[in-house]
Amino acid sequence: MSIPSLPEKLDLRRFFTDVDHRHDLQIGTCFNQGGTRIVYLSSDIIRGIYNALEYEAGDAWRVILKNCGYIWGRRVAANLDREMQLLFKTLQGELGVAEYVKFIETYFREHGWGILTINLEKAASKGLITANLKNSIFNQVLADVEGFVDQMMEGILRALFEHISGQELDCLQVASEREQDAGSEFVISAIARLDEVHALLEEQAGKAAIYAKLEA
Repeated sequence: MSIPSLPEKLDLRRFFTDVDHRHDLQIGTCFNQGGTRIVYLSSDIIRGIYNALEYEAGDAWRVILKNCGYIWGRRVAANLDREMQLLFKTLQGELGVAEYVKFIETYFREHGWGILTINLEKAASKGLITANLKNSIFNQVLADVEGFVDQMMEGILRALFEHISGQELDCLQVASEREQDAGSEFVISAIARLDEVHALLEEQAGKAAIYAKLEA
């Protein structure tokens, strides 16, 4: 899908720049130009969060991180709306689909989550949105952990697309960057649709089988 350039009113260099960030080293705070407090997470902090969750909850750490990502994503969506209103007098819901896709891809890259590419080719015909994430920070930090580790990304993507669509959705990781050079892969769709492929994921059936089920 070809993504056109955003209009001048949505100058993403202005939106994501850190030039106007306000730092106060004495009280330990940083705010962007829209008034949102910025918190910098290091790889060590992410690893520490995983270690604590895995120790306390076992394999349920995946569910916990996905829920955390969803809550975080909803707050991100609200903050982005507020900041866009302040800077550009518009909201995310007023963007065209191509504009919103470019905006979210830029958000992920500028905040260090990785290089996100969103594909809408199957959205109209199959009700499926797919996303690819290269250089995921979770995949790098948790390289020694077996299985998919991008559950927080699942939650964030779900929240962002729910916000723009006004519909209840879910997001599932269907492939890992460890399995394919192309990056980790996610599918976003209605909750009931994705419920149908949970068993295939547990069986490690592979993304081809999952897409075949979803597109049937």
